[in-house]
Amino acid sequence: MRKKPIQRRSESTIDTILEASAQILDAEGEKGLNTNDIATRSGFSVGTLYQYFKNKDAIVQAMAEREVRLVNEKFDQLIKAEKNLTQEAAVRAVVRVLIEPFSKRPRARRAAMLFLAKRIDILVARKIVVEMSGRLFERMRYHVAFEGVPDKVRRAVLMSAVMGAIRGTLIDDPELITTQGFEDELVTLVLAYLAAPVRRGVAGEL
Repeated sequence: MRKKPIQRRSESTIDTILEASAQILDAEGEKGLNTNDIATRSGFSVGTLYQYFKNKDAIVQAMAEREVRLVNEKFDQLIKAEKNLTQEAAVRAVVRVLIEPFSKRPRARRAAMLFLAKRIDILVARKIVVEMSGRLFERMRYHVAFEGVPDKVRRAVLMSAVMGAIRGTLIDDPELITTQGFEDELVTLVLAYLAAPVRRGVAGEL
């Protein structure tokens, strides 16, 4: 993002551009998304658009990052909520927060996240996964049902598996994400991994 949204006016401009992009993605899909149409729908010139974003992919990335911020806000709400949950209830609460942007938010945001999932730079994807991973296990620490939080390696593997399942399903069959079955399977995945014994190998051993 080129300009920093320091003033309220800049923030309003960015929000308008992102909303216009979401509307286009919702109505026309990724093929209909281009900077000229975004500028027209948002009511700004193309020049103004480029003051804030270098291309359409940067716009969609900003949309996804905004969703990540919303997810983090949801995690904050979870942390402040009731702490005496069972392990399964805590995991399910976290899973619901993770899949909400794809299943329960407006269709436009789902379209944007799908667009990004197909194109996102691996470093950006890693940043998002790490950020969400930290929030997920921060939430788990608040529940007495969790005796010991997985170490850094296990945390990374588990979160990558969860986010990989979401991303892959979003691309291959996005309608599955809206089903109760998908939520249940993610909960099963997390619980099974947390319950599995840690297997330690010997360095260099095959």
